[in-house]
Amino acid sequence: STFLLSDTQLQDEIFLDEIHSVLTSGLINNLYGKDELPPLYGRLRRRRAVEREATELWSLFVESIRTNLHIVLCASPVGTLLRTRCRKY
Repeated sequence: STFLLSDTQLQDEIFLDEIHSVLTSGLINNLYGKDELPPLYGRLRRRRAVEREATELWSLFVESIRTNLHIVLCASPVGTLLRTRCRKY
C-alpha cells in the first residue's frame, strides 16, 4: 500500500511528526483504542492461522505495516520550507 502526501496537505507540522513516527517505528502512537484491538487481533489470528498472545500479534501487525506500507512525501523545492523541514527530520 502507498500513502501519498504532498506538502500542501500538511496543515500542521504535527503531521510530519506522525510520518516520522511511522518511518522510524512502523506505528502511530494511540492510533487504536483498547476496545479496537480485540477485533484487530481476531483478524490477524484468522489471516495467519495462529494462536498467539496479544503482544506477539501486535508485533506481527507492526511488522506487516513496516513491510507493506510505502510513504511518498511530495514537496515543492521552491522557497525555504522544504529545506527547513529536511533539517528538522
